[in-house]
Amino acid sequence: MVLTAFFILSAVNAQEKKVPSEIKHITVFSQGAQLSSESVTALPSGNTDLVLGGLSPYIDAASIQVTGEGDFMILGVNFRNNYLENAAESVKINELRSKIDILAAKIEDENTAIEVLNEKAAFLKANYNVAEGKTTLTRTDEGIS
Repeated sequence: MVLTAFFILSAVNAQEKKVPSEIKHITVFSQGAQLSSESVTALPSGNTDLVLGGLSPYIDAASIQVTGEGDFMILGVNFRNNYLENAAESVKINELRSKIDILAAKIEDENTAIEVLNEKAAFLKANYNVAEGKTTLTRTDEGIS
């Protein structure tokens, strides 16, 4: 399940404005990664909550840093998960899920083939034992046993 995370530059009784952000730089560490993104927007006079969506729900909220250039003041930064809106999965994730489904079907087919071959082997072994005289057939009222 993919969830959408939001940054909010918060002020009391402010209007909310959704702002698209573009990732500009990624640094990968052995225990996580650092992403830097940029957004450009015009701000009206007064208080405005800027909402940046489509981010990972695994963000360490304590590590969020927000800066800006211009004639404004950042009053606060909040983080929340939007559990009602799922982020769209990337094309690569959809391709991988499709490949997983195809491989799961192939595995199921191979397991079925193995079961059929095991049953054939057991049948042939039973016939071989009868032919070699290791197993005797006796007639009963219900058939041969």
